[in-house]
Amino acid sequence: SGTPLDSPVTMTTTPVVTYTTPSPSFISKIAVKINPLSELSGELKVKISVEGVKFSREVTLLKTTKEVLVQVPKSTLKQGKTYVLKIAGDKLLTKKIRFKSSKSSVTVKMGSLYLGDLDSNNAVGDSDIALIGSDFQKGGLADLNLDGSVNSLDYSILLKNLGKKGN
Repeated sequence: SGTPLDSPVTMTTTPVVTYTTPSPSFISKIAVKINPLSELSGELKVKISVEGVKFSREVTLLKTTKEVLVQVPKSTLKQGKTYVLKIAGDKLLTKKIRFKSSKSSVTVKMGSLYLGDLDSNNAVGDSDIALIGSDFQKGGLADLNLDGSVNSLDYSILLKNLGKKGN
């Protein structure tokens, strides 16, 4: 009793289906465009960061700087997600801009940056005027254009930006 050797044998196979999830794509470079700070005489150190992730870079702005290219570490910023880019620095109003990219490089237009926040409250106001008055004709905190002295040039920068607030 058993199956004769010349009997047909039916075999069934289950197809194997392999699913692959595409790996996410990431942003590798951000071109930050700004309007030049033409009133600068020296170098302004600022911090460019992305809110909600551990990413920041210290960069130096000159009076002619129009664009800063920032390399982003691998696997930090996913393409297709919305982020907030932030620029902050001493004497500078903080500026934030939302951006989203479907490519590995993105251009973020920040527009104008404003000097004059001497008391670091993210606004240019009366307390900043008081600080520049007490520092006038000295080289110190109120040197907004970074030329080494506090004078009418710094005062005019402050007056031009009086009433402005960062975000």
